[in-house]
Amino acid sequence: VCQADPGDAETWFLLGAINGQLGAFDEAEVCCRRVIAIRSDVPLAHYNLGIAYMEMELFKEAANEFKVAMKTVKFEFDCYMRLGLCSMGLKAFDEAVAFYLKALDIESRGAGAALKDSTVGQKVRMISSIVRKKGIMYEIALAYEAGGRLSEAEEIYGSIYDMDPHFRDIEAKLASLRKDSGCIPLGDGLIEVELL
Repeated sequence: VCQADPGDAETWFLLGAINGQLGAFDEAEVCCRRVIAIRSDVPLAHYNLGIAYMEMELFKEAANEFKVAMKTVKFEFDCYMRLGLCSMGLKAFDEAVAFYLKALDIESRGAGAALKDSTVGQKVRMISSIVRKKGIMYEIALAYEAGGRLSEAEEIYGSIYDMDPHFRDIEAKLASLRKDSGCIPLGDGLIEVELL
């Protein structure tokens, strides 16, 4: 199809999306680059190219594409999250935290708007926002932990535990960090005390 009209950005875009879904990220990259060469104003092409780069562990290239895509408000949250993941891949943990905090800010603004509206759809979005908030906080804690900032990681893991003690592996994360710090782990049915 692309041979018939190599200037058809939409066909290249769809071909790139299909390749990405199939896990053929090298081919997806070629297609996304072609879309951008034809029409550089397609933020989704930059976003998809960023994902392809991430899958190939080309984190710097991926970050550049996400920075272009995030100029469209629709992609801002997802781009900040992906920039955080790229920073984690590059072992730039403080930078990852900064990107995750920006994503958390965007998510918090969305949750506030949902609280003002009383429709069922808005309430469902608010619950979804709470789940996403826990996920963002978890990523922030992972970044702190990877960067050796264990007390900050423990504090955030603890906040997540307070919201949802069954979230992912939160109890194991806290137990691991508290074991290293001399605290008694959660979930053992015992009253927690800190020995002085």
